Amino acid sequence: MDRQLRDRVDRRLRRQWGVISRRQALAVGMSEDQVDRLVQAGVWLPMHPGVYRSSTNDTSVRAEILAAGLWAGDRGVLDGWAAAWWWGLTDQRPPVIELAVHRRSHLRPRPGVALVSRTVADVDVLIHTGIRIVDRPTAVMHAAVVMGADGVRLLDRQLQQRTVDLSQITAVVEKDRNRRGNKVARRLIELVGDGAAAESERRCIRLLRQAGIKGWEVGREVTIGARRYVLDLAFVRERIAVEIDGLAWHTDPDRFQTDRRRQNELINAGWRVLRFTWYELVERPGTVLASIRTALDARRQQP
Repeated sequence: MDRQLRDRVDRRLRRQWGVISRRQALAVGMSEDQVDRLVQAGVWLPMHPGVYRSSTNDTSVRAEILAAGLWAGDRGVLDGWAAAWWWGLTDQRPPVIELAVHRRSHLRPRPGVALVSRTVADVDVLIHTGIRIVDRPTAVMHAAVVMGADGVRLLDRQLQQRTVDLSQITAVVEKDRNRRGNKVARRLIELVGDGAAAESERRCIRLLRQAGIKGWEVGREVTIGARRYVLDLAFVRERIAVEIDGLAWHTDPDRFQTDRRRQNELINAGWRVLRFTWYELVERPGTVLASIRTALDARRQQP
């Protein structure tokens, strides 16, 4: 192999974390025999049929995902948890690399790679760092379905950061109506939309009861000037309002402004307002209870 060819191959390997496909090697000028000799000598280590890793590079999540994508080529699309990782939406290593493939692709599962028979519309497929991948909304939704509680956090974080919006992930769920896991996906949509309120309130009520905290009312009406507000939970004597937010409440600018005005008016009328999200109720119940107890103690100590 002459120096110019070696430099071209080395540049490709550096750009791809030590991974290269046979097709790419041939495209930069190598011959079939040259590729075979490197493989036989152990200089290139097979990862998948026609995809290799340089023996001088350690394996990594990025290398494994890229190798799977190169192996699938135009017959598959990176999807799910691995797609979310590839987009940089989560730093949690996917337990398996999911590829959406056409049922007639003739690909067979490989160690660490799961094939899902599903046709992905061209409009939902992008090329990112050299491999075919589903778009961000699809990656987020499909990852959230299989990640359990971590999936809820992923969805919440991406909505907060505006990587995706509620309409986009809802559209994904509608397109996936026949996909396995769609029931879970619809439940997640409920959690990030207005439907989360009732379940969040029930969780908060259970927490208060289990902790032995009393003196609260559900759905208390409060009139301030010409406006009437219904509080999620209220400690009327202490004038403490507990407001429960769905995961995506902060992604709607109009709703955010309405809630901000409502909160300011309650505070000006002498109410202490505590806001909690569904995520906090599920993942940080101790913190929620501590905040409520602290507020109650402070109010009860006032003359």
